[in-house]
Amino acid sequence: MKLCLSPKVRGLLGVAAAATLLICLPSAHSQEIELAPAAQDSMNRGLAAVQQQHYKSAYRYFLDAQKISPDASQVWFNLGLAASKIPGHEFRAIAWLKAYLLANPNVKNAEAIRGANARLEAALFQRGTDFFRNLPTRSSSSKKFPHQSGEYNSRRAPLARLFLRSEFCASQGVR
Repeated sequence: MKLCLSPKVRGLLGVAAAATLLICLPSAHSQEIELAPAAQDSMNRGLAAVQQQHYKSAYRYFLDAQKISPDASQVWFNLGLAASKIPGHEFRAIAWLKAYLLANPNVKNAEAIRGANARLEAALFQRGTDFFRNLPTRSSSSKKFPHQSGEYNSRRAPLARLFLRSEFCASQGVR
């Protein structure tokens, strides 16, 4: 499945990945490094949480490991996988997995990771589309939100209409 992203969305995703890299990467080609004992303990706890399908706990343990060993790309991979299982964490998962791929471009499962990233980007796009579609219109605002003034919709509804009419949505078959 080929994902068509507008230049603006591609730019935002690139900025997020670059920001993650600036924070996390000392060099663009990090190798998997030996984890500090405390980081290894957090990784083991995170892996145990993943086996029990407690992804939020696993994500927190992996974040602890990342704070202790910020240059360890294997932690970024696990952060990306855990985040991909948590609804609403797609953007984080994309950033962590891209950081891992940039640090380890020749990893054996690179194509599988790229495929997972494409699925996450599609899910992120769908969430954005659903958000804009579900914004109340001017005519429905008094029924759904009696306490809201017309100002609420006069600012947000045009944004939704612009997004849904955009070239990007047309290329995705969204109407």
